[in-house]
Amino acid sequence: MDIPIPTTTSMTKVHVQQQAQLPRPRRRPHQVSFGKASLALGIANVINLSAIPLKAYISESFPWSMQPPQLAIPLNATFDTYTAATHAYLASLYNNQTMAPADIFSRDLSRNTFVLRYKLTLDPEDTHCLTSMLRFPGAFFYGLGTQALVCDFLAQNTSTRQRTAPWISCQRDQLLGHPAVEVCTWIEALDECDDVCWSPKYAVYHAGLLWESVAFAWVKLGLRCMLVGVIWRQLWVSYFSHYSSLIVNLKTLGLPRSGGGDDYVGDTTVSYVLHVGDPTWLILSHPFVSLAMVVDCFASASYMGVAGNRVSQVGDAVQFVLGCLYGSRLAWVAYLTMHVASWPIKRWHLEEYFDPVDSGWMAISSSVYAGPIMWLATNSILMVPFQGMFTFLVAAPLETSEISTGTLCFFALFGSAPLLHSYMLRRVHMFLARRHRRELDSFASMTKFNDLKQRVVLGSCRYIIYRGRDQVINNPPLVRNGGGGLHRLVESHCQYKWRPLFCTRAADCFVECMNDHAAVEMIRLSLIHSLALPATSHCPCLHEDRSVCVLSNEACNSSNENKIESSSPLSPCLHHAASNCPWLM
Repeated sequence: MDIPIPTTTSMTKVHVQQQAQLPRPRRRPHQVSFGKASLALGIANVINLSAIPLKAYISESFPWSMQPPQLAIPLNATFDTYTAATHAYLASLYNNQTMAPADIFSRDLSRNTFVLRYKLTLDPEDTHCLTSMLRFPGAFFYGLGTQALVCDFLAQNTSTRQRTAPWISCQRDQLLGHPAVEVCTWIEALDECDDVCWSPKYAVYHAGLLWESVAFAWVKLGLRCMLVGVIWRQLWVSYFSHYSSLIVNLKTLGLPRSGGGDDYVGDTTVSYVLHVGDPTWLILSHPFVSLAMVVDCFASASYMGVAGNRVSQVGDAVQFVLGCLYGSRLAWVAYLTMHVASWPIKRWHLEEYFDPVDSGWMAISSSVYAGPIMWLATNSILMVPFQGMFTFLVAAPLETSEISTGTLCFFALFGSAPLLHSYMLRRVHMFLARRHRRELDSFASMTKFNDLKQRVVLGSCRYIIYRGRDQVINNPPLVRNGGGGLHRLVESHCQYKWRPLFCTRAADCFVECMNDHAAVEMIRLSLIHSLALPATSHCPCLHEDRSVCVLSNEACNSSNENKIESSSPLSPCLHHAASNCPWLM
């Protein structure tokens, strides 16, 4: 039944005498089935969510394919010896003979190395260091030593550049003081020249070797597989297992009519079609999963650097997309921030200042951050503060850099995105609500009150249902909409949101009530786990005749189940369903 929205006027407790309700006559069990399109999407969602920890291998090496690095650096080696050995190893892997002329980026997963190569035409008259450095590969990650090499190279004329060759600079990238990546940048003159041969061409290489032992790679793989198991269990316990009680209740009890009263849709309904929702938000809001993914991202900061090099160029579209996909893992920083920020928001009752953020929007925005915005940062003067951030905590900034500082900076950028978006979305929402008031009481139960993905799925399900019937696809029968009571409640009383920053609408399931000819009603059901109701708002009575939970302003008398008005008009009463069914109409 529809939820009466609580009013703000004071009310006295009034006992309402009702006649004892006779049990409805026993009916034939209704047929209950799943929508094929939504079921297929549900399986796809499970596969996608389960594969989240393993998507790191877009850019990382599997442990069984890794080879021990052939680079041997003496413990007490001088920096010149270190530079010569590192450059010799990387230059033997990446040069004009081993790389095709059109190659820009190359990745060797077995040796765990990478290279970014640009062919540059440098005007001898252009000696401005910063603007010219923007054209160099991997300039975003240059330490002070490599920056000095590039500036010194640009300050020389053509003959001096050739006479002073080779131009080589190497640095060690550390993660919390431990070696993570050995990086070298070197410049080679090319025999090619432009049309009039006024400006010489150079091949600039930016290559690196990632230090990761095979044993550590196996440990990471094992932990990620364990996290996959945690996600599977969470999906079953928190979402899919609840469909069993709903199916039992639909078969035996049917659904109450959305218009209110004790009439049941089952009086004229032959069958029900369940359209499964998307439980993504339940995984994204899980504290252990989000924390584990953030720790994984930090431990794999060197691979984030590889993704950054991939998106710093646009000549190879495939490599750019791979960099976007790997960098979008930082969206888990945003999800963890949303989870942590929910505590102070609930503690200080700030729910009215924030709107829930759609997980689909976060996935898209994280790809934009990791792709186009990262490309802008690596090809503009925005890279200057990051260059300083990589070196200001190290003892030898000419030789080493600390990548943890830059990683934490990116964490802060990704973490602040959902908070800013949620706050601005709330401002826009309130502005539009004042100018164009809509009737949420009816809109919240409709399939339009959902994300785009779920609307497409529900439309596909209806097409499949009517395809074998004498119905016109382009002119389907008029179907009433019901349910959506949870969304009406939290829209008017936002203090009842359990996770105020997470959008829960996609997890709702829709029950299509069918008679002999067509669908007569579409009921929206939400999980009661999305509500933060006090213990006093739960009805103490057992309702074995209710198939789903309902909200009202009335509590039941435990002695005779007669309804009494709630003593607090701002506190709705939740009436639980039979079989502990947690779905709310």
